[in-house]
Amino acid sequence: MNWAVTFYAAVLFFLLTPAVLVRLPPKGGKFTVAAVHALVFALIFHFTHKMVWQMSMGMSMPMKKETFQEGADPMGGNLTENDACPKPPLPMPPGFTCGTDGKLKPKV
Repeated sequence: MNWAVTFYAAVLFFLLTPAVLVRLPPKGGKFTVAAVHALVFALIFHFTHKMVWQMSMGMSMPMKKETFQEGADPMGGNLTENDACPKPPLPMPPGFTCGTDGKLKPKV
């Protein structure tokens, strides 16, 4: 994780603490209310953390257009057909696709 996602989780946890924004269910017991708020937190975090991650990566690592030239590796080497596909958050270099075996393939 990165710090933006960690901060997002902390803020979301605070906001979804019982009686901060709302208490669900209104007349439930202590453990019932805590369980419902935990479930709401888990669902919201599950469906939004990737978006927060991608937004934070876009802010922290601006990519220049000239970073990827045909056959250029984002880490400074030269790509070949035997190289592995880049892992997120690195974008796929132009002129290549990811094959079913996890290796780079030139676009045809």
